[in-house]
Amino acid sequence: MEDIVEEKKPKKIKVQIVKIVGDTALVQWTDGKRRKRGFVPHNKIDGDKVDEKIIEMAKPYGIPFADLVTMKATAQQLEDKLYDNGIWTIEDLTANSKAVPGILQSVYAVDMATLFKVARDFEN
Repeated sequence: MEDIVEEKKPKKIKVQIVKIVGDTALVQWTDGKRRKRGFVPHNKIDGDKVDEKIIEMAKPYGIPFADLVTMKATAQQLEDKLYDNGIWTIEDLTANSKAVPGILQSVYAVDMATLFKVARDFEN
């Protein structure tokens, strides 16, 4: 008696087509909680799904900012800045909510120049 080999159906990943360029499609999907984009052959898209093996081979799209930008702040530094700006309670936070983006910016010290630098360096 011959052994019967059962083939597993490939897992399908739901994608959104962002754009099509010739035979290639830029697609977006969710991997866990992370959004990803990559290029896949357009003819490998079945409705709104692509085989997992094709997604694994997708040419990545975008700059991996999380790998390139280092956040330098600690929770203690954030607390200190909030206190320095008179934010001690939920009432203070509500009353001074317009100040919070500036506080976060000063604590985390990631500015537009840094983002442009890492993006340019990555592209080159």
